Amino acid sequence: MDYSKYYWYLWEGQHPNQNISQRLLNLRKIEAKSVTPYIISLLEDFQSGEISYEIVVSAIDLIESYIVRGSICEIPSSSLPKTFASLHREVKRIGDNWQKKYNQYLMYVLGRKVNKGRFPKDAEVKQAISERDFYQFNNTIRNYIFDSLENKKKKDRTNIQEGLLKCELSIEHIMPKTLSKK
Repeated sequence: MDYSKYYWYLWEGQHPNQNISQRLLNLRKIEAKSVTPYIISLLEDFQSGEISYEIVVSAIDLIESYIVRGSICEIPSSSLPKTFASLHREVKRIGDNWQKKYNQYLMYVLGRKVNKGRFPKDAEVKQAISERDFYQFNNTIRNYIFDSLENKKKKDRTNIQEGLLKCELSIEHIMPKTLSKK
């Protein structure tokens, strides 16, 4: 067990696999510190060969979505440390074939959570996006969303989040902040 190595991978985004590194960097960009115990357990099982690369990548993507969706829907993050402390164990306890069905089980565990720990459904996210004031949105998540929208399928990435933080980029308004009846 080399927890310090996995911790380094997570918070420095320096995993030997570039795709995993990018995903870990995404978690760092959204300041998802509460995922640490979960990611360490996930990386340990990957390192030992219990789970595949594809499972790790999909699981991290799902966790990223869970955190961002929760933020968009204004779900308090106070329950996240408790959720992530036991999440990997919960997934492994569901069935004998957990290695092959890991991401299905992960979605099941997250999907059955309620209230503060729930996984927002698409309709709830769409409604929150249409109703929330993005000008008053959490800057970290807002900038991350802009970065993701700009770069999701591009090979040459533009670091929108860093540019916004360093005031090298600004958000231009295409619509007035307040719409009139006209």
